[in-house]
Amino acid sequence: MPDQPPVIVPVFLPFQGCKGRCVFCDQKAITSIDEKGVSTETIVRFLSDAFSKTRRHEGKKVIVAFYGGTFTNNPLPVIRQILAATSSFREKGLFSSIRVSTRPDSLEEEKLLLMKEYGVDTVELGVQSMNDDVLNRAGRGHSSEHTRDAFYLLKSLGFEVGAQLMAGLPGDSPAIFMDSVEEVIALRPSMVRLYPTVVIEGTALAGLYAGGRYTPLGLEETVSLCAQALARFEEEQIQVIRIGLAPSQELIEGRRMIDGPWHPCLGFLVRSRHYLQKAIKSLPSSDWMGLDVRVRVPSREITLLRGFRNQGLSALKAALSAKTLTVTPDDSIARGKLVVEPI
Repeated sequence: MPDQPPVIVPVFLPFQGCKGRCVFCDQKAITSIDEKGVSTETIVRFLSDAFSKTRRHEGKKVIVAFYGGTFTNNPLPVIRQILAATSSFREKGLFSSIRVSTRPDSLEEEKLLLMKEYGVDTVELGVQSMNDDVLNRAGRGHSSEHTRDAFYLLKSLGFEVGAQLMAGLPGDSPAIFMDSVEEVIALRPSMVRLYPTVVIEGTALAGLYAGGRYTPLGLEETVSLCAQALARFEEEQIQVIRIGLAPSQELIEGRRMIDGPWHPCLGFLVRSRHYLQKAIKSLPSSDWMGLDVRVRVPSREITLLRGFRNQGLSALKAALSAKTLTVTPDDSIARGKLVVEPI
């Protein structure tokens, strides 16, 4: 039986520690949390509420994750205060480790060693791209070399390292993005997140968009591109732990969304596309034209095969040229495999 995924208890620190703002960034719209500094009292109150029902976490690894902002760019005393706010919960055994997100150019060994003392074992880097022109146009303020150096430093200190990549940034292209994917693979991250670039009101990107100097990717292009990236990471046994932005209330209601490939189920769209592509490649060479066909798959993978609004089934039926297509669960079949047979 595969290991259960860890329970993530997210704590958002919007813009906290950020040196500036990237052209695409509005963390308030993404998280629905105001950008005022988050106090240690707020963190304690939030964790108290999150851990008030401990039964739901029994038997699972629990991780406290600080997202938003640039964690390691905070002053050392602030980092100590934030992490100290978690100590009592860790001492009670309510969680086992902490992860933080930060920039590749904001790492100081003194801060990193302090973080290890408080149980931080994973650092996610906002890589976004490995192309320096794309990074410059996005206002990132760091280079791809900073990312390489960051991976080396973090791994040398014993941290697991995650990478966050964005598709569709200004100056990006499918070829450039896939080159970034390959360069990140070479760095051997422990995990990856894939995000689409969307245009949010009030960002510098919104100004570029209004002036006709930026056009976001379409949803279909984003799904296709992220499915390619997912396939490569899967081939290299690198886990993709998230695809797409979290569905905050502001994004769901579209209050500040101007344009771009945001979809509340983007991760499912990408994973089902990838699953379908693998399924079609594995189809036997038999002629199924005009036949009633049954497809047997592991029960947990039926939703992936069906796809969003059964689009996967329709595509598979067309690929087989079948008259009808029936899906049957069969857990004797290995994960990622399917069996096609006439009825």
